Amino acid sequence: MSLARIDFDQYPIVIMSCDSYSDIWQPLLESFDKFWPDCPFPIYLCSELKEFDHPRIRNLRTERELGWAAMTIEILRRLQTPNVIYLQEDYILKGQVSNDKVVRYLEFFQNRNAAYLRLVPLPNPDQLVDAELNVGIIYAGSHYRTSLQAAIWDRQVLLDLLRPEESGWDFERESIRRSEDIDRDFLSVAVNSDHPNINHHKYPIDYYSTAILQGKWQKEGVKILRRAGLDIDTKDRGVLTRWDFFYYHQRKKGDGIRLRVLTWLDRVLFNRRKNKRLY
Repeated sequence: MSLARIDFDQYPIVIMSCDSYSDIWQPLLESFDKFWPDCPFPIYLCSELKEFDHPRIRNLRTERELGWAAMTIEILRRLQTPNVIYLQEDYILKGQVSNDKVVRYLEFFQNRNAAYLRLVPLPNPDQLVDAELNVGIIYAGSHYRTSLQAAIWDRQVLLDLLRPEESGWDFERESIRRSEDIDRDFLSVAVNSDHPNINHHKYPIDYYSTAILQGKWQKEGVKILRRAGLDIDTKDRGVLTRWDFFYYHQRKKGDGIRLRVLTWLDRVLFNRRKNKRLY
């Protein structure tokens, strides 16, 4: 397959971040250098005020603090490309990425005039539509139809679904309903039956999903990334505990007296810093 079929400049990789996650940038950049050194796509890491320097990854800054959605809207408007490949700074690569393989998914996305193609099965699609590529369609109303995992997006569709006041959690919950008004395919890579654990199988962009949860490193993620030879320093953030995992899932269920009590306990017992990010 010829890579020339795809105009790489029309598919920039947008890595959304914020200054409070700047400690993750170094392992992220190391993972790109190690596992995707020949990446043909423009790569942008988006921050607020903090700068960083890398020969292949460009820094887009908002020059002020913004919430996740407002920041994403500003970045997408500045890019002005028809499509984007969306990532976040804690989607740290853990295996070699094949440009040929990525291009096959981009061609599939183009040929179907799709709105969205998620590159990991979180969750699995509802119906398989291409057995060779292992891609399926996500029905309207399905849970996480518009997930913020790694995905190819039509840039304007993503802009239409965003609301500046929303957090990432809000977006993943509320944009499902909004996406029902878009008469185009929402797609996802499906689970490989030989490797049902997604972190033990290579999908188009092979990353650990997700390295940071509740502001801390996940234990399995640290093991996988260290085995890959990446320098992961867990001293500042710490490693996720059972309490962290429980509290995270309570937060995802929404507000209420139970959550407010747990949040108070979390702050009193652990002196947790406020975390504005989704993951």
